[in-house]
Amino acid sequence: MMLKVNKLSAGYSNAVLAEVDLNVERGEILGIIGPNGSGKSTLLKTISAILKPMGGVVYLDGKNVHKLKPSELAKELAITITERSDVGFLTGFEVVSLGRYPYTDAFGRLSERDVEIVMDSLRLVSAEYLADKPFSEMSDGEKQKIMIARALAQQPKALLLDEPTSFLDAKHRVEIPLILRRIANEKGIAIVLTTHDIELAIRICDRIVMVKSGRIVAEG
Repeated sequence: MMLKVNKLSAGYSNAVLAEVDLNVERGEILGIIGPNGSGKSTLLKTISAILKPMGGVVYLDGKNVHKLKPSELAKELAITITERSDVGFLTGFEVVSLGRYPYTDAFGRLSERDVEIVMDSLRLVSAEYLADKPFSEMSDGEKQKIMIARALAQQPKALLLDEPTSFLDAKHRVEIPLILRRIANEKGIAIVLTTHDIELAIRICDRIVMVKSGRIVAEG
C-alpha cells in the first residue's frame, strides 16, 4: 500500500474530520469530493503534515509522515494548494528548481542531474516553453503547470492537489487533468486531489470518495 490513512481525525481547535480511512496505490488517482466546509482541504493538509492529526496515522510507503523530518518528507510527498503563490521575479525554471531544495547542497546549487530533473518535470507538464518566462507574467493555467512541475521535481511518491482546476480557463481545465493522468501513469505516483468538479473526477480518477461533515459517506 503506497499511501494509507488510518482512523484519521483532524482539525484546528475542534475536529473537522473523524476517523477517516483511505488507501491509495502507486499510479492511482483518488478524487475527494464534497461540499465546502466538509473537510476536504483539512484532510489534504493533515495527510501532508501541514497539520498535526488529532488521532490516527498516515503512512507513506510504510513510514509515518508525521514523524519524518521536513527534509525527509519533501522527498516522499508533495502538495499544491489553491492559495496563489508570489515568487517575485523568478522564471518558470527557477520556480521548478525550488523543488530540488531537499536534494541540493548547503548553498542550494543545482547539479547537472538536478537540472535534468527540473527539465523533465517541465516536459511532463508540457511547460518547457515556460522555462524562461517570468512567473508573474504567466496565466493562472501556466502557473498551475509550473507549480505541479515544482512538486514533481521533488521526486515524490505521492502528490496531493487541492482544487487543481480552480481559477483556470477552459483550455487548462481540460489540459491539467490529462497531465495528472500522465504523471500517474508514467511516474507511478499516487495522486490525491480534491475537487468540486464531479465531471473532472469521473474523467480521470480511478476512485472517488465523498466527504460530508468530516466523514467519508461514499466510496467507489
